[in-house]
Amino acid sequence: MNAAQTVTATFNTAPAGLTITAAKPANAPTDATRSKGQSNVAMLAFTLNPSQATQLQSITLQASGSGNDSLDLTAVKLIRDANANGQIDSGETPIANGTFSADNGTLTLTLSSPLALSTGNSQFLVAADIASTLAAHPAVLKAQSLPSLPAPLLLGLLPLMLLGAWRMRSLRAGFLALALALTLAACGGGDQNTVPVNKTYQINLTAVSAQGSPTVSGLPITGATITVQK
Repeated sequence: MNAAQTVTATFNTAPAGLTITAAKPANAPTDATRSKGQSNVAMLAFTLNPSQATQLQSITLQASGSGNDSLDLTAVKLIRDANANGQIDSGETPIANGTFSADNGTLTLTLSSPLALSTGNSQFLVAADIASTLAAHPAVLKAQSLPSLPAPLLLGLLPLMLLGAWRMRSLRAGFLALALALTLAACGGGDQNTVPVNKTYQINLTAVSAQGSPTVSGLPITGATITVQK
């Protein structure tokens, strides 16, 4: 009889050939206008359909738009849309959250506990909280908003300013700027000082990480463009 032998075997628990198909559902958020200070604004929806059971670990998002995502979006949340209705319902709470560290930057939302994904579509939402005060942005000045000046006075001032600017070259740029402002002032009339500046925000899904390092198809998935009036 042969002596007892000990055999050590190593098993790879990662599913072989695992793939995940990402897609945008029909009820994904559409372009919309929202208010400052609004919470849980739906920005993006997506589905994940793995070829085998796995566990979702993290997603990566890319921000874009004219607004400053790192300052104006005070929280970005990943939510499991359990009933796949495209809305955040009672009991559907964030499974990961974070903030963008730079304007138009990327954000990786890592789940504190990996989420089990079975075959078939699992739907998710990405929502954001909008700051009550948006980051500063240069206002668009209307020439019509400046007070009008009589044409004879304007014509008399311009040559004097230009002559003085030529003799004092170190100040020439300042005088020319003033001359330009006076020229614009001649356009006259208007009640409002600035044009309201709207800001836009968009969040796109660019990467998905899950157990077994699956191959993910269908990316990127674009989110809705959300407009907020400053």
